[in-house]
Amino acid sequence: MYGGVEMEREITFIHAADLHLDSPFKGLVDLPQHIFHEIKESTFQALDNLVQAAIQHQVDFVLIVGDLLDHDKQSLKAQIRLRQAFEQLKSHGIDVYMSYGNHDYVSGNVHQVTYPANVHIFPDEIVRTFVYKKDGRTLAEISGFSYEQRAVMENKAREYVIENENVPYHIAMLHGSVQGNEEHQPYAPFL
Repeated sequence: MYGGVEMEREITFIHAADLHLDSPFKGLVDLPQHIFHEIKESTFQALDNLVQAAIQHQVDFVLIVGDLLDHDKQSLKAQIRLRQAFEQLKSHGIDVYMSYGNHDYVSGNVHQVTYPANVHIFPDEIVRTFVYKKDGRTLAEISGFSYEQRAVMENKAREYVIENENVPYHIAMLHGSVQGNEEHQPYAPFL
């Protein structure tokens, strides 16, 4: 037993958010070209590192919670690199649960790249739940939503509910900001 849960019911995962793939880094354009190029590629290097860590640690799944892409006009380059990363994870039996945030919201996606079957995307602003099974056993319910537009002003945290109390793990994915935080524009504010 570990923390009251049988070890055969253990799950492992990696959580990531705010990778901002293909960010233009507009404020850095005056840097020497080779340095600027390295910085622009750093977001893709972060994605590669995430994939390698998931494979090395043989995690069950990866959670990507908003702003994986930098802007609403998602570049084809970024989406193709994502598909390649997701295919690599699929070849190792690793699922991906992904939601879009305030930078890469759903209605801004002009290049519809199809991702492999191991990628489960929260399609809209309704809090939905995916069920994760391992060896035929339901081990986790993963809940979340995606931004359809740049702004979600409601407290979405109130919409998360446990659907099946017999499932050992319940994970809520939320891309938002702490309510009352004056340092950042509020989005999906929660307490």
